Amino acid sequence: MFHPYYTTALAPAVAALAGSGGVLLYGAYRRSARWSWVLLVGVVATGAWSFVLLNRTPEWNPWLPWVVVAATVVAVPTLALWRRGRRFAAASVTITLVAALAGPGAYASATAFGGAKNSYGNALAGPSMEQGPNEQAPGMRQPGGQGGVRVVRGPAAQLSPELIGYLRRNRGDARWLVAVSAAQQAAGIILSTGEPVIAMGGFTGQDPAMTVARLQEYVKNGELRYILLNASAGSRKGAISAVAEWVRQNGTLIDAGEYGESLSSSKGAEQQLYRLS
Repeated sequence: MFHPYYTTALAPAVAALAGSGGVLLYGAYRRSARWSWVLLVGVVATGAWSFVLLNRTPEWNPWLPWVVVAATVVAVPTLALWRRGRRFAAASVTITLVAALAGPGAYASATAFGGAKNSYGNALAGPSMEQGPNEQAPGMRQPGGQGGVRVVRGPAAQLSPELIGYLRRNRGDARWLVAVSAAQQAAGIILSTGEPVIAMGGFTGQDPAMTVARLQEYVKNGELRYILLNASAGSRKGAISAVAEWVRQNGTLIDAGEYGESLSSSKGAEQQLYRLS
């Protein structure tokens, strides 16, 4: 996974698993001396991992990692003493919760108290919420070493009614109305027309979902006649770049005037429609 959206989607399940696991560990700790060490190891591992994660952004609340370390160090002996008498119950539970939840709690609070306005539609928390729409959270990587995720937006994400009408009139018996660069662009066309559309570059426009050989087969079988490329398509190396280059070399570029647009318009300048059969 290389985008925070996907890890955010896992949060409810992870929270449920952590909560039920905590209850089971507590029960095992109270009932059996043989299993009591599992809770202690879990507290140490949680505190250590929180320290590691918090230190990835040392400029953000630099005191917090050391609070977690201190709480973890104190929590282990207080939990051990708790088994000998209930007078340590409140103290051990409180310190253990601080060790386990101080880091996640700080991240969640940062978003709840003013950070959400900078999340750009992503449910981010902690220092990563300060990123811009095309930046990435600390430690994240995009395939190919590029930061951020390229998503088709603006004029390239929508087709004019004139272009939609042109594609429908000239589709013939083709299975797909058109092939486009990315899934977000394809989604808008599918929702507005109800017709099948190919997203050659997957969600981001950079996934190698389409190959030249597969595209040649679709064209040969009459399943696809038109491909819509963005003006910048093929500027990077890889499978999608090879597909765009093949389309430009073997397809016929349709003049924007044929479907009622001007090359001087923003949409006409960004979109290039090719006929391959």
